[in-house]
Parts: sequence; structure tokens; C-alpha cells
Amino acid sequence: MTTGVILGNCISLAAAFFTARASWVKDSYGIYMNQVFQCLLLALASVFFDSYAGIVTLIACAARNWLAAKDKLTKPLMLLLAVWMAVLGAALNNRGAVGWIVVVANVLYTLGMYFAKKERAIKANIILNLVLWIVYECCITDIPSAVADAVALVIAIASLMRKNGGEDTAIS
Repeated sequence: MTTGVILGNCISLAAAFFTARASWVKDSYGIYMNQVFQCLLLALASVFFDSYAGIVTLIACAARNWLAAKDKLTKPLMLLLAVWMAVLGAALNNRGAVGWIVVVANVLYTLGMYFAKKERAIKANIILNLVLWIVYECCITDIPSAVADAVALVIAIASLMRKNGGEDTAIS
């Protein structure tokens, strides 16, 4: 492994802490603010993995998560960010089909964030995103992050299956 890949692994492993934490907390502010830090760290890690599509989409994701945490993610802003991710991600994709995984994962998650308002829907969106990220991380040999995201996936699934009084409540 090159020094860049090792540094990228270390940074994205730190980001996985925020992934797991976001999968477990019960309020939307906590979920999204943890994801702001996760996205910023992953954007930095993407520099070391030479994933330009990852860098631009993850910066947009950090902005998206911050807007969602502040309850300011309007439909026009969500669409603008999704288009930004798709267009810039496509233009800067230097990893071929593998680079598309991160673009698709982030665009789908952005759309899901806007439309998912209840706890279970938000966590299901996180689960789909984690699955795509695990595939991407394995492809770029970010094995520590793939393992950490697999653990976060188990936590998210467990959290989704937790009893919620039989109701799927909106979270705030």
C-alpha cells in the first residue's frame, strides 16, 4: 500500500465513528451533524485515494447534511445539490465505474434525505448508503473503512429493528 492509501484509510476510519454514531442517535439534528463531520473527513480521505468525484460529492454532502440539520434543506436546494453531485461527480470521475458508485450513493442519499421524514425511513436511507459505500470502499482497497462501515451497517439495522412503540414516528 502506498502512503496515500494508508493515510486515506486512517482518515476514513475516523469518519466511520461518525457513521456509526449517526446510525444510532434518535434525533435528526444528531444524525445529520454526525454526517457533516463524516462527509468532511471522507472528502479529505478522497484526496489520498485520488477520487475526485468523491471529493466534490462529499463536500456537497457536508453542505446538504448541515442544511438538513438546520431544517433548511428545501426542495430547490436538495435538487441543486443532487445536480451538483451528479454533474461535477461525472465530470471529475477519474475512477471509471467505481467512481460512479460514490456519485450514485450520494445522489440517492440526497434525494432520500429530503423525502424521508420518519426515523425508519431515514435509517433505511442510511442502510442503503452504507451498502453502496462498502462496495466502493472494497473496490478502492479501503478495507478498514469497509469493515467499520459493515459494523455501522449492523448498528443501523439493529437500530431500525428496535422497538419504537409499534409506531414509525417523525423525528426532530
